Amino acid sequence: MIRLIVLVLGVFMALPLRASDLSPGLWRLQSIDGAAFSAQATLQIGADGRIGGRGPCNSWNTRGTADAGLLLAGIMSTKRACDALPQENDFFQALSMMSAAQVSDGLLILTGQGREMIFAPSADQNDARW
Repeated sequence: MIRLIVLVLGVFMALPLRASDLSPGLWRLQSIDGAAFSAQATLQIGADGRIGGRGPCNSWNTRGTADAGLLLAGIMSTKRACDALPQENDFFQALSMMSAAQVSDGLLILTGQGREMIFAPSADQNDARW
């Protein structure tokens, strides 16, 4: 039986980007701290400016928006068990530490507290469910 629990991470941060850099789109995580990420995780900016995505096991979203720059506030996630829970924990731990972002050479790069997450654009609609 899969239990569904809402996990709220007390994350209140602003990631400074111009709104033009944050057009609606889907980003797939490529690496954390320079190491390839072996599971699937995404960050999606919706047409309405909402931000969310999928971790290796669970979908997530924030109260934040990308209307005037990227703002992540109160990251919430479902909490389902799966074989990729160690990667899921790594993903959410790193995401909660991000405090700056940039788009460079077509990649979305999030950084904070000495850590880095690199996302590449994704056209895979299976990545988009959140």
